[in-house]
Amino acid sequence: MIAEHRMLKNFEDSLRYCIKSYTDGDCNLDDILNAADKVACYKANVGINTKRLPHNEREKAFYEQWLQENAPVAGVNCGHGILQDLFIESELTGFNRKVIEEISNRDRMIVATVIQWLGSNCGMCFLGEALEKFGARIVYDKK
Repeated sequence: MIAEHRMLKNFEDSLRYCIKSYTDGDCNLDDILNAADKVACYKANVGINTKRLPHNEREKAFYEQWLQENAPVAGVNCGHGILQDLFIESELTGFNRKVIEEISNRDRMIVATVIQWLGSNCGMCFLGEALEKFGARIVYDKK
């Protein structure tokens, strides 16, 4: 989780810089709001059962991957993570893409909780049963 916390720290540092630079004219209000939105979005992609992470490496892996994939990074999904990008019209390209449904922080928390659950024993059984329906299976290769 070190890389994930580093990304959050970068977003928070950017926000602090914009706030300090506002009086100098180096950042405007839009820059501050954009930086604050990135911090809030990143934090919203955390589920409600993070206390389980130290005891379940699969849940932790699912949690960390989801957090990484949904970090707002410029140039990737137009600055949206996977979740918001699923609700943007795919026919359009570039910055002209239309948002079909705006994803709220509550939506992000709910989805993050489900993604983490997929790494639990019950979640892995769910995935295994779904994969079996088309002849696939989960193979563990513990290194």
